[in-house]
Amino acid sequence: LVAVVGGTVSSLREQIAARPATGTAVLPGAVTSLVAAVLVVAGLAWVLARLGPVSATPAAAAWWLPLPADRRGLLRGELVRVVLVSATAAALVVVPVLLAVPVTPAAVDVLVGVATAALLTAAGAGLLVVLQAAGRGHRLPTVAGALACVAVVGAALTGAVLAAVDAAPVTGWAVQPAGTPLVGAAVVAAVLAVLAVVAADRRLDRLRAGDLRARGEIVQYA
Repeated sequence: LVAVVGGTVSSLREQIAARPATGTAVLPGAVTSLVAAVLVVAGLAWVLARLGPVSATPAAAAWWLPLPADRRGLLRGELVRVVLVSATAAALVVVPVLLAVPVTPAAVDVLVGVATAALLTAAGAGLLVVLQAAGRGHRLPTVAGALACVAVVGAALTGAVLAAVDAAPVTGWAVQPAGTPLVGAAVVAAVLAVLAVVAADRRLDRLRAGDLRARGEIVQYA
């Protein structure tokens, strides 16, 4: 699926590049890719915040959570699944986004970009678990929805205003060659992911049984 979508995006980009310039494209494709990435991140945060991100099935909540045992061991598998699913989803979505930029990226750029996106998403999932343990993640779906609306409407209004004033096309959004900046971003993302997942693991025992049961019922319904 990723290969088909990536090939389609690459073919579409080549067709657009083959056409003569019209002077009406005031926003480059990288801006559209950035808006798409913001939408994906906001949507993933919204889903994870509504579903937990860590939850327990009604059976587990009724039988295992009341026992005087280590709750971290019971919920650690759920944390691992949430982190892996989130990172995998980000890795799958970021491939067509990277291929939609104006300059054809090298294979190393794509691999580093996919790894960075997956690691940052894993860090975000861990941070959401920390917020869930602190009881501060209730407003996150609203914030994520507002961020998605601002990104879409802001990009559309910016393009309309620039086109109305006959502004020159925005430049400077080309992909940088593979090197220290991209690798450095991947290293920073890896450090953030490790810190966030470790912090989330240490706070699993602070999750309330009632909240875990309610989230589990929502997950089963979904």
